[in-house]
This record gives sequence, C-alpha cells and structure tokens, in this order.
Amino acid sequence: MASALKPGGHLLGIFYLDPYRGDHQPGGGPPHGCTIEELRQRFTAAGQFSVESAEPPADCYPERAGRELLLQLSRQ
Repeated sequence: MASALKPGGHLLGIFYLDPYRGDHQPGGGPPHGCTIEELRQRFTAAGQFSVESAEPPADCYPERAGRELLLQLSRQ
C-alpha cells in the first residue's frame, strides 16, 4: 500500500478483529481476522505509515458489532 500512496496520503480501511463467532469458524477464511496489535505492527513497523485513528465504525451490520475496526493511516 505504501507504494500506491504518495507521502502524506491517507489509507482508510475497516478490518475484522474477530470475524467469527464460537459456533462458526471455517478454516482458512475469508474473512481473515486480526488483532489491533497485528494491524499496527504490519502498517507501522517499517515506518511507512502512522496511525491517525483507530476506532469501531459508527455503523455496521448488527452481526459485526464489536468485531470491526475503522483504521485511518497516513503515509510517511
């Protein structure tokens, strides 16, 4: 993603933190879940992005409530 954005550009995405409930866990996804720490490490470890905001989306499908993260990043 860093190569697709000029410095100062923004990336906005909604990521699944835990896309499955206990009674439904298909192997291999999609969707593929991740942790907040994993997202931060993947985007900021190389110093190419900084996290501008990370919060639950204001609106979502009821079955996804509490399992998504709206992440806004800036290209360094």
